[in-house]
Amino acid sequence: MMNPALKWCINELGPGSTISTLQGDYEFSQWNVFDRRDYPTPFFVEERYAADPTNGFIPNKAAVEAMLRSSGFALETNPERDVYLCRRGRRPYMVEPPPP
Repeated sequence: MMNPALKWCINELGPGSTISTLQGDYEFSQWNVFDRRDYPTPFFVEERYAADPTNGFIPNKAAVEAMLRSSGFALETNPERDVYLCRRGRRPYMVEPPPP
């Protein structure tokens, strides 16, 4: 079992942005939310980025933080633009409990 005090670090490649609170759900017809600059967005790179063909998706700051929260991490601090220090947080509602 993982130590709950263990800290994690992740690198965000996307441009920094201001993050505001989003609703937990939107109506199917509400497309304008995707046009917001602060909406979590993975940018698709068709060929390569920084001469690296494996850089297929580059998340913005909001997307990195949303992915971390959705993965069950709690954000502790963001000491540098591309660095997040996290700890194990609450399990997301959609995750099955671990087997006994």
